[in-house]
Formats: sequence, C-alpha cells, structure tokens
Amino acid sequence: MKPHAAVFSLAVLALAPSAHAQSADEHLARAMTFYNLQDWPHALAEYKAAYSIAANPDVLWSIAQVERLSGDCRGAIFTYKAYARGDRDLLAGFWRH
Repeated sequence: MKPHAAVFSLAVLALAPSAHAQSADEHLARAMTFYNLQDWPHALAEYKAAYSIAANPDVLWSIAQVERLSGDCRGAIFTYKAYARGDRDLLAGFWRH
C-alpha cells in the first residue's frame, strides 16, 4: 500500500464515528418529515435506521409512537417496554397501572 493511501485510509476511519452521527441526524430529520406527513411506513424505517446507528432511547419512544399510530399496537407495546427498560422509575410506574 502506498503511504498516501494508508494516510487517507486512516483519515477515513478516524472520521467514521462523526459520519455515523451525522447520518443518524439525517435519518431523524427525514423521519420527522414523514411523521408530520403521517407516512408511517417511511417514518418507521427512518427512525429504525437512526436507532441502528446511534441507539438513543428517545428514538425508541418515537418508534413506538409510529407503530401505535400505524395500527401496530402489539409492536408498540414491545417498543414502549424496550424504552422503559432504560428508565427504572418509568418501568416501575408502567407495571403499577
């Protein structure tokens, strides 16, 4: 491998995490657009893509909301529970009701 190619490869690898973060933000922006248009299948796909890149628990809440609004209440329950696992106080309240 040529020295310039090795340096370029290392630079690309060093930038990869920020590229993923930007990509997650892009998916979230598209998801919100689809959500506002009530295009549930596309909103769900974008939220799931964002979550697969950056596992932000708040995105799980959004996924559950889209599942609920699209009529997939069973899927929404599982996703709400996944969200609640990250918040013990919320989980305790969830099971009390």
